[in-house]
Amino acid sequence: MISNESIENIEALIDQENEKDSNNHINYTIHESIEFLDVLIENVEGKLNTTVFRKPAAEPYILPYTSNHPRLTHSNTIYTALLRGIRLCSDVHTFDQERLNIEIALFFNGYPRNFIRRHFKEFFKNHNSSPIYQNLDEQRYKELHLQLVNESLTDDQRQLPSNQQSVTEQHKNSHTKEKPKNEKK
Repeated sequence: MISNESIENIEALIDQENEKDSNNHINYTIHESIEFLDVLIENVEGKLNTTVFRKPAAEPYILPYTSNHPRLTHSNTIYTALLRGIRLCSDVHTFDQERLNIEIALFFNGYPRNFIRRHFKEFFKNHNSSPIYQNLDEQRYKELHLQLVNESLTDDQRQLPSNQQSVTEQHKNSHTKEKPKNEKK
C-alpha cells in the first residue's frame, strides 16, 4: 500500500485488517520510498513522486542501431522509451532527466544524433506537446502525463475509483459516530 496518510493511520488500518482474519497477516515496513518493478515512488514533503527505476548495476543496453532490424523497430524503441518515461515520471523535471537517460542509452547503442532528434520531435509533435520538449512546460506535461496514463488503463481500471471508496475513506466512515443531519433515524 502506498499512502500519504500518517504512520499512525496506516498502522491502525493494517492492524484492523490483521484482526479480521487470523489466517491472513499483513506485515509492513514504512519508508520514504519504494522501488516496485520499474517505478521508484518517493514521498517528498508529503507528495508522492514517481520516476523510472533502474537497478544501480543495470547497463544502458537497448537494441543496437547497427543490428539487422527494420528502421521502424529502432523508431519504436525511441517511441516506447519516451512513452514509458512520461507515464512513470510525475513531473516535467524528472521526465527531463529520464529523457537525457534515454538519449545517452541511444547514443551508447549507436543511434545517430539526427535520428534521435527527429524521432523525439516527432513524438512530441504527434502528442501536441512540443512545448514540453522545447521549454519544459509543466502544465502541458501534466496534461500529457494524465492522458497517456489513462490510455494505458482498461475500462474497468478507469471506473474503479468512482465505484469504490478509498481505504482511508472507508476507515474514516467506519469510525464516524455522528449520523449525517439529513439521514432519518
